[in-house]
Amino acid sequence: MADVVLRFIAGKQQGREFPVKNEQEIVIGRDEDANLRIDEDTVSRKHAVLILKNDEIVLQDFSKNGTYVNGHAIFFVTLKDGDQIHIGRSIFKVVINTPPPTPTWIIGAPRPERTVPAVPASGSYLSSLSKVATVVPSALSAAKPAPRPAPVGTSTSDHFRGSISEIALTDLLQLFATTRKNGTLLLRSRDMIGRIYFVNGQVIHTSMDDEETVNALKILYRLLRWTDGTFELEPPDGKVICQTIDESTDYLLLEAMHQLDEINNLGPELPTLHAEIVIANPLPAPLRDLAPGDLDFIQLALRHKMVRCILDHYAGTDFEGYIHLKGLLARRYLTVAES
Repeated sequence: MADVVLRFIAGKQQGREFPVKNEQEIVIGRDEDANLRIDEDTVSRKHAVLILKNDEIVLQDFSKNGTYVNGHAIFFVTLKDGDQIHIGRSIFKVVINTPPPTPTWIIGAPRPERTVPAVPASGSYLSSLSKVATVVPSALSAAKPAPRPAPVGTSTSDHFRGSISEIALTDLLQLFATTRKNGTLLLRSRDMIGRIYFVNGQVIHTSMDDEETVNALKILYRLLRWTDGTFELEPPDGKVICQTIDESTDYLLLEAMHQLDEINNLGPELPTLHAEIVIANPLPAPLRDLAPGDLDFIQLALRHKMVRCILDHYAGTDFEGYIHLKGLLARRYLTVAES
């Protein structure tokens, strides 16, 4: 029987794990008697019920506000490893840990002996236990995982938050469209801050580092390429945002995936957004030999230097800008400055 765990990956219980036992009916809801309690005003007292039986995990919705799996509203569904369940302002992922197969031996062959080293008199108990565990893993794997509280420092704010490495931003956009969210999705990476503004689940505007002059669609597709960092859905604050994006969520997601594939196909050697680009010295040939588009791109590089700023001011998409940049780097008209 595989071990099943529900791992919170977004919400104020982020980091907590809830083990699921075989044939246990788990009531998920706001009620104090719920097996898995989510104390939020958007969660019903008995919001949903999850049951594990014979390695099959089923989830049934009993709520007014709906239960969502992988961005889609459900009534009754069979879950699999990696599925993401969205209830209220929390998202948790189904994690199935399949135990390793039991070792077998050839009939008639002597069964290999297993020796357990004696625990030394000195040294910590934990270091001794780790040595024993390497020899008899079955003794430790028999123990059932216990529920783990949210890590120290996890915010108790009602804001919907989590890690981009756990939930792809494209999945969040689809989820927000389905649940018709309002507010601002605040994104933080190590050195950048992005914002995506929603009205009734529709993306209407974006910004990066509070720069409002760059094309909103270009910023959106750039943000959707992030694979690390954090997100937080902030409630509407009354600030008037001019709608600069009219396309549907389905169109935005398809175009984002298309641009991501095109950029990935250019290879891993593309310079980062924060790389500085300089003109080569010496030049491989006179600049007059270049096409007008390449000359314009070199002019942008001379003026703005950083890849991100160059792409911000480039008239085409990031992919088209990378095409020019990669070609000029390959022909040695431009080079990446040494950090």
